[in-house]
Amino acid sequence: MEIKRVGPGNTQPQGPSDAGEAAGKRFQPAAHEQEAAHAAELPAAGVPEGLTRADLADEKKLNAAVRHCVDQLVRTASEKVDGGLGEDERAHLGEVLQNDPGFRAQVLRYLDQVLK
Repeated sequence: MEIKRVGPGNTQPQGPSDAGEAAGKRFQPAAHEQEAAHAAELPAAGVPEGLTRADLADEKKLNAAVRHCVDQLVRTASEKVDGGLGEDERAHLGEVLQNDPGFRAQVLRYLDQVLK
């Protein structure tokens, strides 16, 4: 009968005999890390094309970007609602949301993160 030692005194390798193969399988990036890397390559959802971080300093461009993001959000959300929202309702909701200080702060934070 062979007694196998456990703990720090155990000098015999355990597991696959090819250490390189085992390390390659153990240290692959997780699926959510791969998805995050792929998502970083895609354009940000709802952000106007060509918008840069420097544009956020200009008040007109900033307001236009917030308006665009809110309109995209309202349009996307209204498509998911049964019956949808009418054009007037979407416009009114977009106006209310872009003038709400809390919601505007969230949109600005999103733009700041996306445009890094």
